[in-house]
Amino acid sequence: MLSSRKRVTLIDTTWKVIKEGLKVTNIPRKDELIYLSEFEHYFNVVNVIHKFEGKQGIFIIVEKHE
Repeated sequence: MLSSRKRVTLIDTTWKVIKEGLKVTNIPRKDELIYLSEFEHYFNVVNVIHKFEGKQGIFIIVEKHE
């Protein structure tokens, strides 16, 4: 059976990679919060970008939640 998990890349608002190859079953939406235990911090989803040229890619733009 095929896995429904997707690999996403988290980037900040300056397009620097925060976390690459993160496996998720549900793609976060704009204005949702993501908690990353390795940073011990919440991140707010600013935007979600889907790339369809060549291999599909999903990029989630985040900023630290204050």
